[in-house]
Amino acid sequence: LFFMENNYRSSKNIVSSSNKLIANNKIRYNKKIITDNGFLEPINIIKVKSILDQYKYIIEDLKDKDISKCCILYRNNISSIGLIHTLEKYKIPFYMRDTKIRFFNHWLVEDIINFMLFANDTSNIQLYERFYYKMKGYISKLHLNYAKTLDSSICVFDRIITYPGISQFYKRTLRELKMDFKKIAKSIPRDAIKYIEHNLEYDDYLKEQSMKSANSYESLSSMLFYLKLISNESKDLNHMLGRLKHLQYLYKNSKDNSTGITLSTVHSIKGLEFERVYIVDLVEGDFPSQSSIESLDKGNKDLMEEERRLFYVGMTRAKKHLSLITLKSIGSKLLEPSRFLGELQ
Repeated sequence: LFFMENNYRSSKNIVSSSNKLIANNKIRYNKKIITDNGFLEPINIIKVKSILDQYKYIIEDLKDKDISKCCILYRNNISSIGLIHTLEKYKIPFYMRDTKIRFFNHWLVEDIINFMLFANDTSNIQLYERFYYKMKGYISKLHLNYAKTLDSSICVFDRIITYPGISQFYKRTLRELKMDFKKIAKSIPRDAIKYIEHNLEYDDYLKEQSMKSANSYESLSSMLFYLKLISNESKDLNHMLGRLKHLQYLYKNSKDNSTGITLSTVHSIKGLEFERVYIVDLVEGDFPSQSSIESLDKGNKDLMEEERRLFYVGMTRAKKHLSLITLKSIGSKLLEPSRFLGELQ
C-alpha cells in the first residue's frame, strides 16, 4: 500500500526535503507527503564556529521580523538556557512551551554556588560538608568531625591541620586548598568556575558520577558550560546569583508572553506551525541523541528512527523559512554535524 497525504502548511522546498529525510526510516508506512504550495526560500543549512555564533545568526536574522510567527526548536531542554540568556540580553521577548527544567535547582549548579560561597567564608563548615568529597584533597569525615569540635570562626583548613598526628602530606594539601579558595574568592565568576572545574578537579567528580548514575557526562558538561556562559558578564558572585534568579523568573513567567518568539523542544511542538523555524544545536550526540547513536552501533535502528521522526516533525513546523544550524564546537569540545543534515543533501 502507498499512502499520500497533503501538507497544507509548508512550502514545496520543505515538504520535498522532509520527504527525503524520512525516506531513510525503514520501519514506517509507505507514505508520501505532497503539497500544492509553491517553492519559496530554500532551506538554510547554517554552519557556525561556536554557540555564540549560533545565537548571533538568530538575533541578526530576527531583525524586522514578526517574532510571534517565529520559533526556535531544540532536541533537549538544556539548549533553552543559552537562548533565553541571549534573547533577554537583546530585549527580545520569548514564550516558553516547556517551563519545567532542572537546571536552576540542579545539584551541579548548587555545587558550584556552594564552592564560591565557601571561598568567601572558609569558616563555614556546613557549606564545605556539602562538597568536600567532590574535589581534590582526600579530606575524610573523621577530619571534618574533628574540625566541628573547634572554634567555628576559624578557617576549616586551619582547624583540620591541628588534627592529632596528621601527616606532612595532609598539612601541605590543606595549605594548598586554603590558597585555592583564596584564588577563587578573588576571581570573577567565569574564572572561578573554570578553577573549580580543573584545579579543584570537580570535572573528575562529574566523570565518576556519570558512570554511577543516569546522568551522562555530556549532559553534565553541557550544564556546566551554560553556567559558565551565564557567568561570562558577571563581575562577582552576587551579580551571577542575581542573573540566575532573573532567568529562572523569566523561565517560569514566559507563558504570559504570547507575542514573543516561541522556544520549544521538538517533542512539545507537534501540531503547531510558524512562518520561520530555527532548529539549533544540530550535532551528533545532541540531535540525534548519543543513546540512539550507541544503540545503532549495536545494530538496533529503533531509537535512531525515532530521532529522525522527531527531526521530521521539527522541519515540518515551518511554513516558509527553515534554518538548520550546526556548530563546530562547544567550549573546547569539537563537534560533528548531525547526520540528518547530510541526509538532506
